[in-house]
Amino acid sequence: MSSLTSQVLRSSFLLLIMRFIQRSIGLISTLVLARLLTPDDFGIVAIAMLILYFCDTLSTLGSQQYIIQKSEVNDDDINTSWTLDLIMKALIWSVLVISIPTITAFYDKPELENVLYVTSLVLLIGSLKSPGFILLRRQLQYKPIFRLSIIQKFISFFVVMIIAYFYQTYWALIIAEVSSVIVAVTGTYIIFPKKPEFCLKNIREQWSFSQWVLLKGGVGFTRAEVDTILVSKYFSSEELGGYHLSRHLSIIPSRDIIAPAIEPLLASYSRVKDDAPQLAYQFSLSMLVVSILIMPIAVFMFFFPEKIIDFFLGSQWTDTYTLLSALSILFFIFGISQVLEQLCIALGKVKELFIYDLLSLVFIFSLLLIFIGPNLYDFTLLRGLLGLISTAALFIYISHFSAISIFHILKLSSPALLAALISAYLTLQINFMVFSFSLFNLLLVLSVFCLFYIFTIIIFYIVFYRYFSEGRHLYRLVLSLVDKLKKKVITKDLT
Repeated sequence: MSSLTSQVLRSSFLLLIMRFIQRSIGLISTLVLARLLTPDDFGIVAIAMLILYFCDTLSTLGSQQYIIQKSEVNDDDINTSWTLDLIMKALIWSVLVISIPTITAFYDKPELENVLYVTSLVLLIGSLKSPGFILLRRQLQYKPIFRLSIIQKFISFFVVMIIAYFYQTYWALIIAEVSSVIVAVTGTYIIFPKKPEFCLKNIREQWSFSQWVLLKGGVGFTRAEVDTILVSKYFSSEELGGYHLSRHLSIIPSRDIIAPAIEPLLASYSRVKDDAPQLAYQFSLSMLVVSILIMPIAVFMFFFPEKIIDFFLGSQWTDTYTLLSALSILFFIFGISQVLEQLCIALGKVKELFIYDLLSLVFIFSLLLIFIGPNLYDFTLLRGLLGLISTAALFIYISHFSAISIFHILKLSSPALLAALISAYLTLQINFMVFSFSLFNLLLVLSVFCLFYIFTIIIFYIVFYRYFSEGRHLYRLVLSLVDKLKKKVITKDLT
């Protein structure tokens, strides 16, 4: 058990480093592009990416989850997964290309047509990845994935920066997206050179799993992006551009800190899914880790949005201060729901997840549509509150068919939230010097907040967490990781 947990956390740590480097590059890109492009430009890109990601979701059959959760995997499983993905993505791509004139007319934006034709290529190119690439994730071998992702991000960064600097057009983002997927596909054959083979031998077995992943993916994406869909229709391109960038900033920590940290959970849950006590322990330990990571980020985003916006987007985006504050609720929801959904997938509850996504979509969409008004902040706040309600409902449902205790999870998570709130309160009491350079303002406030949070968490460990096995386990793992890092640094110094 401890060996598995250590392997999972090592994989999570490597993914965190990978995502940190990726997002550092992405943040630099955002920092520059927000000053070169207009909110209307970002509005066009937001619509194009929304449609592209929706089509990509509709064509995703859950091959990765299917291969990871299987007890044994052979070549027929791998080749069948690759073939099904290729067929589905080609089909969805064809439908998208045919529908582009209609989509352009719906949004009444003629410039969107050519953008969609180019971005649609991402679907076809992305389906050509090496069939064996999935095995690396199944085996928790993330080092080659790490190298490829960094190369991919650097190339995409240089493409978008060069085009944006010289032409100042949203095409920089579109071309960079296509370039990124080309590099990714090529790289998969370098790190796992398995020749694709057309095979449908195990199609029935995989389809019984994938049909619910497919349905869940389409409904889940619509539920997650329902706010962007409504904003793109009922608000102006400028407001959509501001909302898109604010939402992008709020999602960055979820996607690049929380998501990689919990990605190995599916493999770990699958290995202990038949042992209810161990599964409950693994889940509660995961929730403790996620809570300690997610709470300070959400609280800082809620109380100090102006520091984040001024640095990353510039002072001309002051209208998005309140939006980012409200969007911190969505960030919190994303982190928690990802852990819950990984557990459900590992337990084979894909059908139930689809039903949950469908019901929560109807619930969220209906109320948003009923109460939508001219104030974008009120709309954003309502979206966050509705998401909290639906996530709580999923948590309650999971507790009914597992040994997981909601009360126990709340006991483990609450101190992290309290520590973050105390840190925010103490930080707000300080009268900081204001610098003309926004980076200094952000770093100063963030550093003080983090110091308060670390100090408070240490106190909570002494008076609370050390009395729980999950707290002691996490403490030992952190010490182990720190010790390994020290040994690596000493070894490098000696050589």
